[in-house]
Amino acid sequence: MGLLQKILIPVLGLVLAFCFYSSRENFKPEMLKGKRVIVTGASTGIGEQMAYHLARMGAHVLVTARTEAKLQQVVERCRALGASSARLVSGSMEDMATTRQLVEVAEAELGGLDMLILNHVGKSYFNYFDGDVGHVQKLLNINFLSYVAMTVSALPMLKRSGGSIVVVSSMAGKVGFPFTVPYSATKFALDGFFSSLRQEFSIQSVNVSITLCILGFIDTENAMRAAADVLLMSPAPKEECALEIIKGGTLRQREVYYRYASTKLPLLLRDWAAELLDLLVRQRYRPEREHKRNRIEYRRIEDLQGSAQSSHCSPRPCVCSNPSTGRGMGLLLKVLIPLLGLGLAVYFYSGPGNFSEEMLRGKRVIVTGASSGIGEQMAYHLARMGAHVLVTARTEAKLQKVVDKCLDLGAASARYVSGSMESTAFAEEVVKEAEITWGGLDMLILNHIGHSFFDFFNGDVDHVRKVMETNFLSYVAMTVSALPMLKESEGSIVVISSVAGKVGLPFTAPYSATKFALEGFFSSLRHEFIIENVNVSITLCILGYINTENAVQMVSHVIKGTPAPKEECALEIIRSGALRQHELHYPASSVTPTLLLRDFAPDFLGGLIRSNYQVENIKKAPPPQGSGH
Repeated sequence: MGLLQKILIPVLGLVLAFCFYSSRENFKPEMLKGKRVIVTGASTGIGEQMAYHLARMGAHVLVTARTEAKLQQVVERCRALGASSARLVSGSMEDMATTRQLVEVAEAELGGLDMLILNHVGKSYFNYFDGDVGHVQKLLNINFLSYVAMTVSALPMLKRSGGSIVVVSSMAGKVGFPFTVPYSATKFALDGFFSSLRQEFSIQSVNVSITLCILGFIDTENAMRAAADVLLMSPAPKEECALEIIKGGTLRQREVYYRYASTKLPLLLRDWAAELLDLLVRQRYRPEREHKRNRIEYRRIEDLQGSAQSSHCSPRPCVCSNPSTGRGMGLLLKVLIPLLGLGLAVYFYSGPGNFSEEMLRGKRVIVTGASSGIGEQMAYHLARMGAHVLVTARTEAKLQKVVDKCLDLGAASARYVSGSMESTAFAEEVVKEAEITWGGLDMLILNHIGHSFFDFFNGDVDHVRKVMETNFLSYVAMTVSALPMLKESEGSIVVISSVAGKVGLPFTAPYSATKFALEGFFSSLRHEFIIENVNVSITLCILGYINTENAVQMVSHVIKGTPAPKEECALEIIRSGALRQHELHYPASSVTPTLLLRDFAPDFLGGLIRSNYQVENIKKAPPPQGSGH
């Protein structure tokens, strides 16, 4: 079935490329004349160049960054270049008050807003992940949560003007890259949140466009300093990149790729030749120049949008919004890549090795979110296989029942630790319990989730932060704590995710952001493990609609479809982890086709997704009891 899908879907992609590909409206600089535009991260690099282009087009420009002196120089040049007006607000995006102040200035002094360009990034490093969970959290606040906060604050004005949101991201926000683990997680999170929000805008007929900009290696000063001596490719010019971003936002495109051939092409590979793409990614780095752990240098990766990227062909001029060359190149790729995919699917596809329950006998396994649902069923399967099981969730009484049943089913041992994963300290406590009790660990199954809602996003930034801490940061913290034991045992990490962590779905914006972040973090970490010869596998489990109590309670009145059984799902997760697969799709019949469509026909897929919801039944349901999937 899997091979059949990998053959048929690329052929379908070929047909859909012809049916749904259409040219964009021609861009004219006059479209920006008199428009009111905020550009963040505008003191240097791509942001600075965008400010200058906007000024030449006669826009009102409001720029922001940390350094007031640099911003003042940008403002003065914008005025000299012909901006209708140019203003600045200096401050750090670590402080959410700065985001509010910026929007308030736009409303008070410009009378509204037509375009919000979110471009700023926090300080990070280009190196192997060093295990600093605090750094990951800080980067999330700047690179992700401040984007959400600014969007929430600016949305009333953008709705009034029928405006645009432009989110500057990176290939590291679409495909895992080594040496950028924290950064990649934040950029993936942006894709998840804004793709989901776009779906909701479409359903609600909100006339605000969202453009996600996927950038390759750009010749900004910071990017060159961070990665020029490691990457085997030439950078693209920041001036042209900045112009293409403005064009894409003005033409209200879903996504901008720059440079097109070196960014769009890898994405067409990612779902049906993922391991080939991973290999190509790693080959883009100079092994003799790889950073050593004792040489970690923290740098500001402002405009690293792309500095951790890989080019799978020679750099080429951007063609994403050029009406003559863009249509030809885009259509050519959409025609050729499915055909190439057909050949590669046959050549590279092989089923996983044979699974035996004996593989789990005597293995030491942690299962989080195990008081109900899929986590509970995994605990029972592991018990039948004779594993040592340590389960965790919030509710002690439920965990005690799970442990008792595990012992009845034949577990080598069964224990529990109760508590909330909202605290990263608790995540570390669970791992410590395994170390004290067993002296090691063979498999870490990360399955817990926090309370959320299934509804249109309500603008609650604090809720987004809280869900991110439970659904993402605690996964990072547990992985960091467990890694020494997993390295010793050459064990496995199993991460439970969702289709909502691969494709933007409506009514799940905060949840989707967390699941996208998981893929960014763990797919990047997997690259580093391979480069360093760390024999710890990472399996990402992409689940569809499963008949857990929480899922049925939240979405059964909205989703058209029958849920898959949680017992079988749990067993498939354990099998995939034991066989050290990169990914599991369950149920494959619905998950795999969805993913194979997302890069070939995203608009078509978006329509299919929306048609699968009974929107009239949407209402705020009680939050799940939540512990696990």
